[in-house]
Amino acid sequence: MEDLGQQIVAVLAPNSLADFFIYLIFILSIVASATIPEKNVQAPYLMYAVLLFCIIDLLRGDNGQGMPVMGFDNTGFGTFLIHIGMFALPLIAAGLVRRQGRKGGLAVPACLLAGLFGGIYAVMSFLAPEVLYGTFTL
Repeated sequence: MEDLGQQIVAVLAPNSLADFFIYLIFILSIVASATIPEKNVQAPYLMYAVLLFCIIDLLRGDNGQGMPVMGFDNTGFGTFLIHIGMFALPLIAAGLVRRQGRKGGLAVPACLLAGLFGGIYAVMSFLAPEVLYGTFTL
């Protein structure tokens, strides 16, 4: 059991700038999902998709070694689609949120910030992959 715990920590520990971006987008998506008012139907599902994309991107490992599927290396087409989803879906969700009184005041800024960091992450993953995916130790 202790070996399994060490393996989980080894996979989830941030070891590159990309991991920090993924965790930041993940946390902002959770905040946005939790603060979207009740009567909004589509926006929470878009944020849940962003959470799923973050999990897939984190678990694919270094250069796709955690998920040995063609197209999921650092510059593959599957990774490109995941990064574009992490950019576009929070922005669409921010546009879909209808505020009701004082509820949902934090949902739109959290969605916009998640989309902003998702866009920076998507652009950096193809313009500067050596900076984004370069490993470092804490």
